[in-house]
Amino acid sequence: MAIDEIDGVKMVKPTHLSPTQVEGLRAQLIAERSEVDEPIEDPTEDADLADDPGTRLSERQAFEEMAARQTAVVEAIDHAIKRIDLGVYGTCEDCGVEIPFERLEAVPDAVLCINCQAKATG
Repeated sequence: MAIDEIDGVKMVKPTHLSPTQVEGLRAQLIAERSEVDEPIEDPTEDADLADDPGTRLSERQAFEEMAARQTAVVEAIDHAIKRIDLGVYGTCEDCGVEIPFERLEAVPDAVLCINCQAKATG
């Protein structure tokens, strides 16, 4: 692990990932982003949708939740790509430990190690 300073902030630069691994993970993130970033159709714009206001409201809420989840996923992917560009991808944002390649392969937008992720969600 190497420590570097970026914009006045000390950041741990990982040494456990090869350039080939990082580029493979970047490609995976970019592919994931293009899949996720497809426009979601608003079901309330469907002329065949029932005229029941309750149905329309329910469909609208579901659409808004899907759009919010999609936005969150895109932001997480963009954040991971930015970390690659900064050279700090693969280190935990909380404790600075190196995130194992196997975890990054499974969850390429992971920014927390398993322990910190468990604390954050637990």
